[in-house]
Amino acid sequence: MIKTYEEFEEAVSEEIEWQGIIGSRDAKKAVSENLWKRLDYAGYAKRLYLLQRENVVGTAKREMREIKLKEVKLCFIGEDNQSVVLENLYTLVYPDWEDIEKVDGFPEISRDLWQDVSERFMEFDRINHPSVMAGGLWMNNGFSSDPSLPDGMVRAAPVTMKP
Repeated sequence: MIKTYEEFEEAVSEEIEWQGIIGSRDAKKAVSENLWKRLDYAGYAKRLYLLQRENVVGTAKREMREIKLKEVKLCFIGEDNQSVVLENLYTLVYPDWEDIEKVDGFPEISRDLWQDVSERFMEFDRINHPSVMAGGLWMNNGFSSDPSLPDGMVRAAPVTMKP
């Protein structure tokens, strides 16, 4: 049984590589039954992973950090709600997401990473929300693209913290 976010990350990374989860007809079914049973017993692990990543930047400044593709993939796995996926992505940039009152603007990511997230959102919407514009939530509320950022980098937007 998975007990730590490190074990969760390792199990999901192996499953992503083995199954090619993103882009499949049904991501949850693509993950082996055994892995989902292990994840169900440790459902907290995904949120814990997103909140406890290493090398997280402070949120008050417009600092940069790298977002790995496997972190992006993890935000989509097992989800069927667009807003939850978007919140998971924001949590990658702001680990203290629950304490933020307002984001002033949008985080900025490299062009290649923006394109990858956009394509994943479109596929996600085609599968889970076929009646909406594929990728619309990402285009309206997702991150901005900055072609000057190196690939895989994100720059946090300033935030206002809750009192």
